[in-house]
Amino acid sequence: VGPEENAVPAVAPASVLVVESSPTRQHVLRRVLAGRFPAIIPRHTPAAAMELLNQRHAATRPSAILLALELAPPPRTDELLALLCRPEFSDLAVVLLVHNAEPALMGWAARRARSAILLWEDFTDSANCLERLLAPPLVDAETSVRENEPIRVLFVDDSRTVRVAYARLLAEQGYAVEVAVHAEEAMAIAQTRTFDIAIIDYFMPGENGDVLCRRLRADPRTSGLTIAILTGTYLDEVIQDSLKA
Repeated sequence: VGPEENAVPAVAPASVLVVESSPTRQHVLRRVLAGRFPAIIPRHTPAAAMELLNQRHAATRPSAILLALELAPPPRTDELLALLCRPEFSDLAVVLLVHNAEPALMGWAARRARSAILLWEDFTDSANCLERLLAPPLVDAETSVRENEPIRVLFVDDSRTVRVAYARLLAEQGYAVEVAVHAEEAMAIAQTRTFDIAIIDYFMPGENGDVLCRRLRADPRTSGLTIAILTGTYLDEVIQDSLKA
């Protein structure tokens, strides 16, 4: 048996392929990821990323991809997104870094496992988002809940101030809390971890809280969640949308 057959891939550090056309932004993103992912592979175009992914050597294949998109996506972006939907790449964690959460991209991330949308304004959360997507799925909720475990809460709000304040408040009361910035990140977290309660802000970029609530209800992995929607408005339309969801 040769050395390659004795290797244990699971212990190798996760590598991230960073696809960004601007050298300056490429440098910034690599600095954000460097502390958590020692192996970072820079590429400036989707075409270059596809060339790397299509290589047959397993050692060159990344564990995750951070794909930065401008308002006008670079050439061959659609080809790269289609390639990542192929079965042989289904285990890769993919985060799309975007300026606007466009429906087409949100739909792509919703259809593909281990995928998430992250707004450029929250690019510093890239490492956290990738680590969540790379985390192994938890066992079934019914077998994982033990009598003395704390109640697990997923809190979703696009305001950093609100997230910090509510997370601290809930933690002080003994809850185990994780936070998400928007609907796509919340879905990615909820699909790879087990929660008892989801507390969701109504007004968020991309998808509002009622849409996220419906998505959580429709997914068998998250359909058992108890869900609350928070809103500071008394508009009848908002209230009705929330209650229907």
